[in-house]
Amino acid sequence: MLESRRRSPAPYLNPYLDDLMCEGATVLLAGARSRIVAHSSRGKLDMPTGHVVACEPTRFFDGIPFTETIAPGRYEVQEIVLRDPDSGNEWTPVVAVLLRVSEAPAVSWEMAVRAGQDPRALEDGGFYGFDGVLSPGDPSSTPNRSVRQDS
Repeated sequence: MLESRRRSPAPYLNPYLDDLMCEGATVLLAGARSRIVAHSSRGKLDMPTGHVVACEPTRFFDGIPFTETIAPGRYEVQEIVLRDPDSGNEWTPVVAVLLRVSEAPAVSWEMAVRAGQDPRALEDGGFYGFDGVLSPGDPSSTPNRSVRQDS
């Protein structure tokens, strides 16, 4: 008897993720519109425990960290926007926030998860989290109070 093999579901993966991490990269959007990736430093984030959380800072903070940790310290936070290549104007609001933990380029990506979450259990295109405004932080910090504009 032949065993039917079902492929594993493919969780959502932003097709522009690699480009968004590279300032100056050109992103080709639907309709053949190109945009230039621009990063803007927003200050340093205190990460005293090395545990990383992401939350909607104005109404949702449960303090549950992702399973991967970073070394405790202070890390640069950058907003990522897309600019029109002809005018230089921002085309959209902030499209991503980058918590820069290293200057070295990433060699691979995996979905950030909390304890008990398994990306293999998601349906095609699925993801953990929610749509909306997200802010990175340390669970020991109060949201919106741990980013400092000083270097």
